[in-house]
Amino acid sequence: RELDRHVLGLACREARSHGLPVAVNISARTLYDTGFVHAVLDALEANALEPERLHLEITETALIQDLPR
Repeated sequence: RELDRHVLGLACREARSHGLPVAVNISARTLYDTGFVHAVLDALEANALEPERLHLEITETALIQDLPR
């Protein structure tokens, strides 16, 4: 979980410093982490990045693992 948060923060810093949007792949493990939403909000706030500049890409395997959810 710490590595995921580190990568998220790094991606937000890079997006801000280069003035570009950034996309981050989200694994099933990360997607089901109950603290993930707060981690995203924290990374955006810590880096003063507009939410629309962070694109979260959810892998197909994450969706297939628990279809009802």
